[in-house]
Amino acid sequence: MKYLFYSTLIYFFASQSVALATSDTLYIVYTANINGMIQNCNCGKEPLGGMGRVKSYIDKVRSESKHILVMDGGDYFNTYPYLELNQALAKVQQLVKYDVILPGDQAFVEGLSFFTELQQKNGMNWVISNFKNFTQKSKKINFVSFDVEVYGYLSPGSFSFITLPDNQKLLSYDELPATDLAMGEKNLNIMIVHGNEEDAISIRDYYPGIDLILTAHTQNQKARNFSHTPIVGCGKDGEYIALIKAYLDESKWKFEIVFEKMHSGIADDLSVLSIIEEFELSKTD
Repeated sequence: MKYLFYSTLIYFFASQSVALATSDTLYIVYTANINGMIQNCNCGKEPLGGMGRVKSYIDKVRSESKHILVMDGGDYFNTYPYLELNQALAKVQQLVKYDVILPGDQAFVEGLSFFTELQQKNGMNWVISNFKNFTQKSKKINFVSFDVEVYGYLSPGSFSFITLPDNQKLLSYDELPATDLAMGEKNLNIMIVHGNEEDAISIRDYYPGIDLILTAHTQNQKARNFSHTPIVGCGKDGEYIALIKAYLDESKWKFEIVFEKMHSGIADDLSVLSIIEEFELSKTD
């Protein structure tokens, strides 16, 4: 696969031993903390971000790789109620066709009815391992010679500004039934953690079968290695996307992590621009 756009530093990590062929390679495209930034603000030294660029980039990666997962870690919607904007964002999210979504606390920003509507449209791709009222605790994606199992932890502590409805219950990571996180040794096990870095480290300690942790809610853009497990956050506002190459080398999962800049050289997707134009017109009505 060719890298089409300029990127930042590549990080290399090795994970646990697994009994799979060394030729298997998976590309993971990860977004998080879009924070309602449907288009870039045209501010700063180099205006970055915008869902038009994000979708164009993801489409290009999809066109060049057979083994690809596109995932979002939450805080995709606006940080405060703005129904017209959040409805436009929901339309764009469906256009992107994420394989896995962990809806964060900002999915509740318009209340339970909006959250329920989102769930009805995207429920097959949603994963919340610790949501008592949600049935899909993980999602398994089958490839030719290996499986990927994705889990999602929505930290109760992330609900500091947005209120979780009274009839919804989030379990802490140490309350989860073992059967809900029965990580198979022949899988690539990925955990999305919507919370802070302490949550990510605690979960890694509690569930040593995790091969890769993707973080959201915390706004950090960085990759670090903790007990042989990469912990990756891609920043905020859609300015960067994490592109992760996962492959096997001598029976160990290894990862190359690149932060791809969503710069002006990436043309906006026209279907996303159409949604943005419709949203802009709604503000003048």
